[in-house]
Amino acid sequence: MNNSGITPALDRIVILPEPLEEVSKGGIVIPDTVNAEHGLAQFFGTLIAVGPDCWTDYSQPAAKVGDRVMYAKYTGAYVVGEDGISYRLMNDRDITATCTEGVSYSALSARKPLGERND
Repeated sequence: MNNSGITPALDRIVILPEPLEEVSKGGIVIPDTVNAEHGLAQFFGTLIAVGPDCWTDYSQPAAKVGDRVMYAKYTGAYVVGEDGISYRLMNDRDITATCTEGVSYSALSARKPLGERND
């Protein structure tokens, strides 16, 4: 599954980021400025590789290779693999959650500040 050519060391992990949604399911084009504003906190991606010391400070692993995970936007480093794809290299503790494919923050209601949402 790891065709990146990147083998993380120590407690580092490699994540393949999901692209940001450019058009909503209803056909609304989402401008880059809106994606930038509402993607400030978290991004989604697939855990591709883990270093040999990952999660040794914890009672159990936070995720396993192949899991869809959330991570902070500004964490880690962008690295282009030998396959030409952009990956994120970060610490194991930078994973904030595992989630299913149904989890998203792309609904228009989720794009408004909490005080302005209707849910």
